[in-house]
Amino acid sequence: MRFVFRSDANINSGTGHVMRGIGIIQELIRRGYPVYFVGNTCEVPWINEIIQNESFEAIYNNESDFIPNKDSDVLIFDSYSLPIDHSFIHIEVMKK
Repeated sequence: MRFVFRSDANINSGTGHVMRGIGIIQELIRRGYPVYFVGNTCEVPWINEIIQNESFEAIYNNESDFIPNKDSDVLIFDSYSLPIDHSFIHIEVMKK
């Protein structure tokens, strides 16, 4: 099982979407689970630094670079700007 956290932070929407997940992310990593971050945080240097300093398996600024696995991924999704029917969360588009 691997955990995929998908969220963005920028000067318009703020950092709350990412910050809400930090405690969960840290605990999952502490317990030895592979955790991936997918999202763009480059506009907010201090939140980008927090993400870069966590022990993620990998960090993807562009969701199209991430290859999901429908058999092992648990998605933690936090966004107001990405609709619930966004292609990233559809299991049909997930690859093995």
